[in-house]
Amino acid sequence: MTKKLIFSVCHTPLHFLFTYVILRSAKANSTITIIWIKESDINPSYVRRIIQELGASLVCLKGAEGGSINRTLNRISNLRKLKSIDTLKEATELYIFNDLSPEVQLIVRLTKKNNPSVNLVEDGVAIYDIGGYFNTNFFKILLGKLFYGPWWRKSNRIGGVRLHNAIYAINPALVRKEISNGVEIKKIKFCVNSFSTFCDSDHIKANSIVFLLPFIGYENSEVKIINRIKSSLREFKGNVYLKLHPQDKPMVAKKILSMLDSFECHILRSDMPAEIYFISSQSERTVVGFKTSALHVLRSFCPSVKAKYFGVGLEDNWIRFYKEMNVEEYKTN
Repeated sequence: MTKKLIFSVCHTPLHFLFTYVILRSAKANSTITIIWIKESDINPSYVRRIIQELGASLVCLKGAEGGSINRTLNRISNLRKLKSIDTLKEATELYIFNDLSPEVQLIVRLTKKNNPSVNLVEDGVAIYDIGGYFNTNFFKILLGKLFYGPWWRKSNRIGGVRLHNAIYAINPALVRKEISNGVEIKKIKFCVNSFSTFCDSDHIKANSIVFLLPFIGYENSEVKIINRIKSSLREFKGNVYLKLHPQDKPMVAKKILSMLDSFECHILRSDMPAEIYFISSQSERTVVGFKTSALHVLRSFCPSVKAKYFGVGLEDNWIRFYKEMNVEEYKTN
């Protein structure tokens, strides 16, 4: 039997998690390569473990750090490196998460002659109606084609460039119609036992509450979020944990802790997916989030977790999405 030649292009900790979940059963008859575009903070030991478990090889590309000019230069360098990988032309399967990335579009272009299956995998909420919109002004599109190549295409939403012929999703019924029409949709299936050897949730005590924070960046939006957390902790006597978005800088954590100095809070590592902290745990824990995709993933992957959302100040479309995903609202007594 000829081995499959599989490539998965990962940008975030969640991408590595989904890659492991999807490809675990395929590793025996496949040669797997993970291309890591370093656009967020990811724990190296976590990456090494997944590479080891899959028997995969790893190709590292530069990330988006250093501002827009440096980001563009990094991407140009990445495109050159990708063109030098001869095995890409022989790929039989591709797994992609962000099809707006120039690197991803080039990979699909380089493999086109071999007609591989191109699987668009859920990237948080991007493939659902709640997914965000991106600026697609003419000037940016023109510059992108100039720097990356005339083949580069821009869409205002992930999935819009239609590179895929299959989709992996936690809830296939809720995938946006404009990207799901005419393609096969597969459910991401999860097995707790497959994570028993590299998940450690013991340091999160049972009588605890975990807050998952959305990407804050430099917008100073943490004030509203922290005020919500403070109001919800007035009567809470247990342990409090915070997990920041992997793209947020360490200074954001310091600022948030200073705003919560009256509570004993612990910062969880942001370079690991939230799911890793709970997958192997049998104890009930409450996890609360605001505009975070991790809630519906936790709801599906971790039955012991009480995944809840902050309803105050949350837009109707987010509330509708959480309800469709069977995530309940967090209410204080």
